[in-house]
Amino acid sequence: MKDFYKILGVKEDASEEEIRERWVELTKLYHPDRGEDIASDEKIREINEAYQVLKHSSTRVEYDLKKAFNHKDRRRKGTVHFKRWGVPASILIILIIVGVIYIKNFETNQINQISQINQRDQINEKDQKNQIDQIDQTNQRHQKDQRNQKDPITPSIAMAATKGKVKLLQPPQNRITPLPNDVVANKPTTSINQTDQSNQTNQINEINQTDQINLKIELAQFKPPSLLATEDEVKKFFNNYVNYYNRKDAKGILSLFSSKAIQNQKDGLEEIRKIYADFLSEDQEIRYFLHDMKIEIYQNAVEVKVRYEIEQIVKETGEKEVWRGPIRWVLIKEDGKLKILSMDYKYHRPL
Repeated sequence: MKDFYKILGVKEDASEEEIRERWVELTKLYHPDRGEDIASDEKIREINEAYQVLKHSSTRVEYDLKKAFNHKDRRRKGTVHFKRWGVPASILIILIIVGVIYIKNFETNQINQISQINQRDQINEKDQKNQIDQIDQTNQRHQKDQRNQKDPITPSIAMAATKGKVKLLQPPQNRITPLPNDVVANKPTTSINQTDQSNQTNQINEINQTDQINLKIELAQFKPPSLLATEDEVKKFFNNYVNYYNRKDAKGILSLFSSKAIQNQKDGLEEIRKIYADFLSEDQEIRYFLHDMKIEIYQNAVEVKVRYEIEQIVKETGEKEVWRGPIRWVLIKEDGKLKILSMDYKYHRPL
């Protein structure tokens, strides 16, 4: 089987733009107009054939799969030109190609959900501030009313305009009826007004105190929403995951997945179970490592990003293979326990 990557002189993970630039460069170099060399004609045909396959993602995926399986068959027959491509490698290639298409949309949805949570928190804070402002305004109105009652303004003279002339009108005088001799008439009348004002002041103070007490009760009852889990719980969860992996315990690993779990935006729980069973059955020994763990804990989910590394001793050949790459988990709680809801990863196998 022809190695189209080798013909164009590019890496297997080269982008479409890099492949196109290399094709243009080789086309100019081996163009038939530069000479009548038959070898150049054959070379330009190979270059065009390779470019036609690799320039489209659909034909490139099909070619990569055929190349991977062909590579695996050659190793079983005794050839050692390339390292062995196992069943996990071919499956991972398919998952990665499909996952790259959808992973950005998934991350965008997660960011939108986090933004909505932050917006709700901001709205709650704004509502509390508005309530406090309303209480302050009420207190200010009460104080103003109290001042007005203490210093009443009674006009003694009113002005009225009649036919362009201004007349001074005296306020109406109330007729005073003499008190009997047995009634004490010289008691100051201001004591009654002072008593009324004192009662009104006490009532206003009681209202203000009641408003303040209600505000304190509302603030005491307000509690920020609790998070889904603690950081120690998340670290303990992944310690169990690594231990199951190193013991090649596929059943233990799958017990950490939710019944709604999805991998690389495509595979459900049954496909995940088959992938782990096939991969672990080919290993004589396996070691799983997690590096640079970053944990983000929210109300309804936990997001974890790490770099993983798998050291694998193949049972059939006894050779050691290493897999590395980034991985991202989203955890939820089911029946009070942390479970994996989604897992998205990429891999790189050093040559």
